[in-house]
Amino acid sequence: MILSQVQNEVASHKGVVWPHVISLRREDAARLGYDSGEQWQALIRSKRAMLSKHMKISSSNLKWYCAFHNESHHPHVHLMVYSSKANGGYLTKTAIDAMRSELAHDIFRRDFANIYKAQNPARDSVKKESQRLLKELLAQIGSDICKNQVVEEKIQLLSDRLKNTKGKKVYGYLKADVKNIVDQIVDELAKEERVSKLYGYGVNAKKKFIISIPVKR
Repeated sequence: MILSQVQNEVASHKGVVWPHVISLRREDAARLGYDSGEQWQALIRSKRAMLSKHMKISSSNLKWYCAFHNESHHPHVHLMVYSSKANGGYLTKTAIDAMRSELAHDIFRRDFANIYKAQNPARDSVKKESQRLLKELLAQIGSDICKNQVVEEKIQLLSDRLKNTKGKKVYGYLKADVKNIVDQIVDELAKEERVSKLYGYGVNAKKKFIISIPVKR
């Protein structure tokens, strides 16, 4: 479609036009192939169902246009979305977050796959080391030489609460206040040097991109 026709169509629309911006860092755009308009166009076309769902616009009424700007430090796309019906469409903060998440997982799909692959052994290491540390602390508590006073107090409190807990003593079945005690113990264990070091593996992998909060035209 000719640009002037798009401008006239948007200008004459009686309802709300939602402008979005999807932006990547230059190095990510080049590495992932999003340094060309064709790749962005293919992505947006594949997301018609997403736009329709989260913006509460039926597929038959959904209208969108996008423009690619190959900026030196942050290639980005300006995306305008609206309903052909003047009173159509509705967008919430929750919907914006959902769209941001879905786009991120599509754009960085390969990165996420590598992250998850790296995180699995790291998660296992954290679990094993935490269990080993907890056994040591329990043994220390039993011999009255525990070096972590906070853990000792929380474990004793948990023990007292579990004595009066009926049913399965599994985290998912516990009452909220008992779960909170377990969470506090886990948080305290995470501060131990042997465990905290393991948390650094495979977790620093978030990629930055932006979807602007839409405003009414």
